[in-house]
Amino acid sequence: MTRKQLLAAGIIMMTATLGYAAKNNDGEITRNTIGITNNPCYIRIDLQVRYDDPKNIKNGIGRSSVRIPAIYIDGHTLYLDGNTFEEIQLVGMDENGNESIVYSSVIPAGAETVDIPTGFTGVYEIRFVRAGYCFYGEVMI
Repeated sequence: MTRKQLLAAGIIMMTATLGYAAKNNDGEITRNTIGITNNPCYIRIDLQVRYDDPKNIKNGIGRSSVRIPAIYIDGHTLYLDGNTFEEIQLVGMDENGNESIVYSSVIPAGAETVDIPTGFTGVYEIRFVRAGYCFYGEVMI
């Protein structure tokens, strides 16, 4: 092998190693990371997003897509995985089928985890609010 061929082979191998990706059971491509995503006890909350800031609608909404954060839950502890939010809300349904916020809390800047009080059990809609965006999903506590 010549030096150029050896160098090319080395670059190809390094690129393949750095770009390692794997498919999870849902068919999503995910990075091979070390951290909370590898803990089998943590359950990822499937989140959706909506823009929820009526005072800024007149200026329009940005056209770039919003990255949906990865949030995990284990018991009553939420793991924010490096994401920042202003507020968290738990929304329940009353006996008439109407939504009501049963728990709301400000999330301190730099918080890595949020503990939900142990008095809350069952299925709720969970909302994470940040800069006019509301990330929401169903969670069982």
